[in-house]
Amino acid sequence: MQPKMEFIDLRSDTVTKPTPEMRAAMAAAEVGDDVYGEDPTVNELEAVAALMTGKAAALFVASGTMGNVSAMMAHTQRGAEVICGYQSHVFRNEQGQLAQLCGVQAHPLPEAANGTLPLDLVAGAIQGDDQHHPITSVLALENTQNMCGGLPVGVDYMRAAGTLAHAHGLKLHVDGARLMNSTSPHNTEPAGAASPLERQKVTESASATSCAADTFNATAALNKRAPSTCSLRPCACASVPAARM
Repeated sequence: MQPKMEFIDLRSDTVTKPTPEMRAAMAAAEVGDDVYGEDPTVNELEAVAALMTGKAAALFVASGTMGNVSAMMAHTQRGAEVICGYQSHVFRNEQGQLAQLCGVQAHPLPEAANGTLPLDLVAGAIQGDDQHHPITSVLALENTQNMCGGLPVGVDYMRAAGTLAHAHGLKLHVDGARLMNSTSPHNTEPAGAASPLERQKVTESASATSCAADTFNATAALNKRAPSTCSLRPCACASVPAARM
């Protein structure tokens, strides 16, 4: 009789299941009212996420999609434009949230084979100063780029993209659902990969009930309550979700 072959399911980070130790940790976790900033487990998770990504603060949210929506709404005004990839999650897999929730327009570009957006195409897509045009506000990337083979995007590219974006007054957002994975092949720390970014999303999920990290830098406009430290509410910030929607 042939031995039964064991399969590792790599369809998504959300199909993994928590180990008994994870379930025990969740059951025993201290809880409190997060609205008042009194949930010690959430507070610790946000602080760790901010520290790992080199941001001033973190915010726990319910899903990876919510992290992207929050970042886009913080970065844009209604009628603005977001440059992104045709294969990006923010464009393909979030029920049109850019238009439906944020009131902004997507300007999708074709990705290169390695999952990056060619920077010459990005530069050419940035709208000029014309009253008839939407204002290009954000360059949205993804790391790793899921639909392009899950390839990690290197720090040098991220920095070049950040330089281009900032030269044109754009914000750089990264859907970093697999940002932690992307740092391993390049032998870099998450903070290094996140350094050019205003906002990024990082998701670590073991199941729909486990914690994930969705990190993004928040703007001063959203930071009425939080100091520019590793605080628990948005400022120059990181955020933290439960599972990709």
